[in-house]
Amino acid sequence: MELGALLLVFLVVVSGRDGEDLGNITGLPVCGDCVRCHGAIERNISSKSYRGREASYVVVGAGTSGSILASRLAEAGHEVILLEAGGTTQSEFIREAPITENQTSVFDVPLEWLEICRNPAFEHYQWEVDGSPKVSIAKGIGGCSIHNAMLYMRGVSEDFEEWPEGWQFQDVLPYYTKSENNSNFPVSQFHGKDGPIQISSPHKKFHDSITPRFIEAFQELGYGVVEDFNGEPTNQKPSETGKSGRTGAGYLQFAIREGVRDSSAAAYFGKSHPASVIKPSINFHGHCGNKKKSKKSKNSVKRGDYGSLHIMAHAQATRIIFENKKGDIIARGVNLVRLDSDDKPKCRCTVFARKEVILSAGAINSPKLLLLSGVGPAKQLEKLGIPVVIDVKGVGENFMDGAYAIVQFEAPDLRFQRCEKFEKGAAEGGLLGQSPPTTQRCQKEWQLYLKGGQGLFGTPGFFAGGFMQSPGHSRPNIQLTLHPYDKVNQQPWAFKYGRRSSESIDACRDGPVKCNLTNAHNSERGRIVTVEVAHNLPASRGRVSLQNAHPLTPATLNGSYLSVRSDVEALLWALREVRTIFNTFALKKVIGKELLPGKHINAQALENYIKCATIDTTSDVCENQNAPVVGHLAGTCKMGDLEDSMAVVSPTLRVRGTKGLRVVDASVMPSLPSGNTHATCMMIAEKATDLILQNIQDPFLPPRGNPKPTQILPPPKANSPTPKSPLKHTLGLLGRWYGLILGFALGLLVLAGPHLWRKCSQAGFLGREGKRGNHSKDYGSITSS
Repeated sequence: MELGALLLVFLVVVSGRDGEDLGNITGLPVCGDCVRCHGAIERNISSKSYRGREASYVVVGAGTSGSILASRLAEAGHEVILLEAGGTTQSEFIREAPITENQTSVFDVPLEWLEICRNPAFEHYQWEVDGSPKVSIAKGIGGCSIHNAMLYMRGVSEDFEEWPEGWQFQDVLPYYTKSENNSNFPVSQFHGKDGPIQISSPHKKFHDSITPRFIEAFQELGYGVVEDFNGEPTNQKPSETGKSGRTGAGYLQFAIREGVRDSSAAAYFGKSHPASVIKPSINFHGHCGNKKKSKKSKNSVKRGDYGSLHIMAHAQATRIIFENKKGDIIARGVNLVRLDSDDKPKCRCTVFARKEVILSAGAINSPKLLLLSGVGPAKQLEKLGIPVVIDVKGVGENFMDGAYAIVQFEAPDLRFQRCEKFEKGAAEGGLLGQSPPTTQRCQKEWQLYLKGGQGLFGTPGFFAGGFMQSPGHSRPNIQLTLHPYDKVNQQPWAFKYGRRSSESIDACRDGPVKCNLTNAHNSERGRIVTVEVAHNLPASRGRVSLQNAHPLTPATLNGSYLSVRSDVEALLWALREVRTIFNTFALKKVIGKELLPGKHINAQALENYIKCATIDTTSDVCENQNAPVVGHLAGTCKMGDLEDSMAVVSPTLRVRGTKGLRVVDASVMPSLPSGNTHATCMMIAEKATDLILQNIQDPFLPPRGNPKPTQILPPPKANSPTPKSPLKHTLGLLGRWYGLILGFALGLLVLAGPHLWRKCSQAGFLGREGKRGNHSKDYGSITSS
């Protein structure tokens, strides 16, 4: 009797602890329903029943690449779980009607992209990263495509010469055009019309007086006028210097649809998006414990043999689950925690992948998750007490991003006002806290916007840019972006440029940027033009690492910006070239004095200005390298061939030494494209979809001298959780109720076993020989005595 009771207690305890110690998170309760609670957006594309915590694919990160990849896999008929640590963003996931006053999110309005980055009210839509300078990484459905400047700029042919075979320009161009629906250029080898992402040029509807002159100034200096930055390499007006390709100035293209930001999430699985890849029924679920049934969308569409896409918002991955099967290290699932509205961990659970786990968490969080899971440089992991699963020394290395500098001029004849609408912050999705536009002109612009996305609010607030090639570079490496307003005053780091005015510095340090640094220059606000001078192809390389083994601790970034002398020299050359551009006949009659860095800033002072964003000339050396960063974060899970010892993923994006695990985001880029990275991230996702669905093989990059795990979770070290035994893990998968029932059944069997044995022996069921029956009878007597 005691044996049966003990067995019953053991089974109840084991089954009841399902999901404990997930990813170094202790003390949290197990989520009652892992997928269908707390902010989950469930999109059932077919009537097939969903299996709960298991799907064909688990995609970590609903950013630019993850949204596209998950949608395409669901479109192909698979069940997909898409995990996103942030919450809902654009009203595309909520509203039925077009743009309205009360159903417009800050993430919808193209002009508000700077407000998202600068306003502390939106900090919970940003990942916290340890290190300096600070980088901006979006946290929410849509990822960086919901807070970037929406620029659509592909890489050029030369950008892919360092990429592996199968990733050359002729290989990736069809995947660029696959996602594109271009409203300005006809269908060709370089442009598509059938993709979900709307590409447009808002300058055709709204422009300022300085922008056309900026393009003329480029032409005056012998640079080309680029008609289409994403077209054929020679698609520009000829110039006397013979410069070709992307070099020159022209109007830019943006991911904007009818005045609304067209993020990858909105475009590929938006609720009412006309070009959405999937048109599922949509169910919204509130916080855990909310029993209200969600309403189905009126425009739900059933689509044949499609699979299903289940989006789990507020779900932060903490560790990848591996299995050692006959020497193969196979990814089986992901541990995660569910977050509340304040980003505090609330409960935990595990989701499993029948086919593959795919990381699309970006250049900071994809390597972070690999390192937390024991995939990375063995020495680094051992120091943190993280058991080594695969020794891959390239994880977190090869971090790439450029730095940029600001040049500002007075523009007395400029007639442009940058309006604001969402100054007071927002709740989930940015739908609350709107404030009326500040001027009568902006109020008129807002009313125009409500009539179908027209006017200034339907634009990003800038329209033109250019590319230049600094000495020593084989392709255009300097990107200029013209902002017809005081962009410095719009930035959270504005005080760095305001060293002339202590009052301005203090004002900018106190929360939201409401300071007017132009007072320090005695210039009228709104009559300033800003040029961003970005170095897109830096030689400097940084590193992403862990502070400790706790999954909710921010990763550490050592960006090493401007650590290579040639990067500084490229920006020095570019700043001088910008001064030359603004001294041309086309511009000098409408441009006043140079405000930043100032005509008198040269030599060492100009270098200090680049490195530290300061105009303080009292010091000869700038100690803190704190320049504004471009935000094209990439390279930390580098793609490469078998011979590349620093490669983390193969040309099919499989992680070295593993099966069932890939990385699909900007972190796999071996080198940066010369333009913005957003379009290239979309291309990577489109191509990855084919690699996965076609099961294209390549030699797995083998582990190099690493220990092999012997169980599903590696052994504990330094505060790591105790691994489950095989029995505990098996029972855990069955669920606590199945374990409870099984425990009762086995307990009853032990308690009632002797009686059943005696009855069966008396009935002659235990064999033909009488001795065997007598043995049973004796055993029954002994048991009951």
